[in-house]
Amino acid sequence: MSLNEEIRRVITPIVPVCDPDYYGGEEETYCTFGYSEYPDLYGDDGPCAYRCAVDLHLFMPRGKNSVDLRRKIRRAIMGVSTWTAPTITNAFDDIGQHFVFEFDAIGEL
Repeated sequence: MSLNEEIRRVITPIVPVCDPDYYGGEEETYCTFGYSEYPDLYGDDGPCAYRCAVDLHLFMPRGKNSVDLRRKIRRAIMGVSTWTAPTITNAFDDIGQHFVFEFDAIGEL
């Protein structure tokens, strides 16, 4: 399973719209994500795994209570054994709520 598929499998039960890079649809609450890949866990003269620095973005309208949704997303991320606990940054702007969940995902090469 690709990392894109795994992220969507974990997040879509909580937020049904979760697209890589960009979402241009009509839903007011949605997630997007992206990541950078790095070689990791070196042994036998080379990397044995990769580490992905993942940014998952939650977008919601202003005034909507996001506490429960953020907790569910955090728990879901922490429930994947090969992912780290996320840091959560409030990136609120004049358009609406925007929270960024940053975590690492480890995978085999």
